[in-house]
Amino acid sequence: MTGAAAIFVALVALTSSASAAYPGKPGPIAYNRYEDVGEIVGETEQVHPEGGLFAHGPRVEERPLRLTSEASDGDPAYSPNGRLIAFASTRGQAGLRRTSQLYLMRSDGSGVRQLTDDPAGAGGPYFSSDGRRLVFVRSRHLWLLTIATGAERQLTFGRGAESEPVFTPSGRRILFASSRAPAGGGGSGGIWAVGSDGRNPKAVVSRPGVEMSPEVSPDGRRIAYVVQQSPYFGYGDLRIARADGEFVRSLDEKPGPECRPCYGSPAWAPDGKHLAAVEIWNNVGSSALMVMRPDGTHRRSFDEGITGTEGSGEHVRSPAWGSAAR
Repeated sequence: MTGAAAIFVALVALTSSASAAYPGKPGPIAYNRYEDVGEIVGETEQVHPEGGLFAHGPRVEERPLRLTSEASDGDPAYSPNGRLIAFASTRGQAGLRRTSQLYLMRSDGSGVRQLTDDPAGAGGPYFSSDGRRLVFVRSRHLWLLTIATGAERQLTFGRGAESEPVFTPSGRRILFASSRAPAGGGGSGGIWAVGSDGRNPKAVVSRPGVEMSPEVSPDGRRIAYVVQQSPYFGYGDLRIARADGEFVRSLDEKPGPECRPCYGSPAWAPDGKHLAAVEIWNNVGSSALMVMRPDGTHRRSFDEGITGTEGSGEHVRSPAWGSAAR
């Protein structure tokens, strides 16, 4: 595997992230964009990513606005009022033992401040419905952070690995992807829900396959999620289910054993009329920020990566759709 491909695979492992889906007027879409930059040192090519977080207005003809300049900035999540963005990053760290930490900034990219500083790291932030707390992932479990005080509380325990938590719009439940098996068997992993107090975990979507990346619609009635069907973890068939987990439809353009293209990191528009997602063609690893209606029609590319056959080039990941600031 080339250096470029290795970096691509490593960063793809971080692509699955939750994004705010609270009711409101559609505002910009925040996402990470990075480019693999290579340079020859002696007789060896060394590759490093350059990029950061960008925001693209809700209309396709608008131009992306750069928010940050750190390639590791990812997992953006808008506050319910659209004024703040929480994100995860390894910024300011060097070496191989870098750990992701949580940061907070204004939605225009100003006022960045660090929220966590734990050797175990932190990632996948998502705002509570009142905007005062963040649910996040640390050491394969869900934690809750009170922004004003910095107080943290662990929500999930056990041997399962949890990721990609999202609050429901009511704030009463948290959905997440988990490797834990539901009671009575019937497969392992899937989409789970737990009370915002950490009580009563329950499987919501658990079928053969690997379900991940849940995103609850602003009205709380639908769940967008991904079923793994790609060599790049975090991408697959994009599906819609009712809030109780009952399957509704697949948005795969060409149903079959492999998704073509594959999608990852779905994000509802605040009015529930569109979905944003990362589109990837698994034969070359190219990625694009796509926006479509919930029935899969009217697909439009908002931003595109330019990718070679070995995974090098430009990539987009981790979209979050915020409401117009109010």
